[in-house]
Amino acid sequence: MIRSSKYQLNKVLLVCLFLLPIMGFSDLKTHDDYEKAALDSFNLGKYKKVINLCDKGMDIRGNSVSLINLKGQSQFLLRQYNESQLTFKKLLVLANKTKDPMTYALYYNNMGEIHRVQGQLDKALGLYKKALALNRGGKNLLGEAINYHNMGKVFRTQGNLKKAINYFQQSIELKVKEKDRFGAALSYNELGLVYESKKTYKKALTYYKESEKLLKTTRSIYYWGLVMGNIGRIHFLRKNYDEALRELQKALGIAERIEDFRGLSTRCIHLSMVYIKLNNYVMALKYFTRSIETRRDKLKEPPSKKDIIFLNKLKILAQKRQNVSNSPIK
Repeated sequence: MIRSSKYQLNKVLLVCLFLLPIMGFSDLKTHDDYEKAALDSFNLGKYKKVINLCDKGMDIRGNSVSLINLKGQSQFLLRQYNESQLTFKKLLVLANKTKDPMTYALYYNNMGEIHRVQGQLDKALGLYKKALALNRGGKNLLGEAINYHNMGKVFRTQGNLKKAINYFQQSIELKVKEKDRFGAALSYNELGLVYESKKTYKKALTYYKESEKLLKTTRSIYYWGLVMGNIGRIHFLRKNYDEALRELQKALGIAERIEDFRGLSTRCIHLSMVYIKLNNYVMALKYFTRSIETRRDKLKEPPSKKDIIFLNKLKILAQKRQNVSNSPIK
């Protein structure tokens, strides 16, 4: 999705990369203070905090494109799709007042993202194309790049991988031209996902590492952890289990640090799978249990029957392994 602020929309993605250290609530006095703090919290993956900061900022100045957009994106990433849609509709209200084509483009792109994750791919693609026409007309290169990126995600979901690769590459070309390291990193990550789905793991790893290299130069801790987890998964698929453990443990550490509970749960699942391959069922059980407990307690998602069956199998295997290791020497 496109980030916006009081800065020109075609430069706005760069804003989040060079933020001031996050301030305490008592230091926040103006709309701009809240915007900077919200952007910093967004990069750290603290989306509930972003929503709170955006609401407080809008209490000062009223609705603004930047804070509406940040709030809606945060709700989207928390999977609060109905709330996100209602927030984004406020962009349309502002666009109708100002007649600003870039605000219309922002609205169309973000609504396209909601339709995409809900499986309404044709609707999503239609909205991205409307945004693309406006961004091209306004010479908003970063907006255009993000439209290509999102269209690539639609084609990847549809299995049209050749077209997906083409759109991601177009997106990267524009983002590099505009020195948008964060945006380019996201598109490299998507290319990694494409090649992973093609089981071209070596090439997928190359793109994930390129994404990680760029993310290290930004403050986007959340996405750095996400890509690190993807690198760990590729090592697992390539049967490089020591490398997989190292990368997944680092990704888990980031998830713990920023309280990314969904990411934490996913990293634990992947660590469990690695330990199963290493026949270490005690550690596999530990991480699988933690994944289930995190989803249950933090995300309010009860374990499925499939999860319970697998958990019980791991318990049996772990108990057998412990019995063998504790048996007396004959």
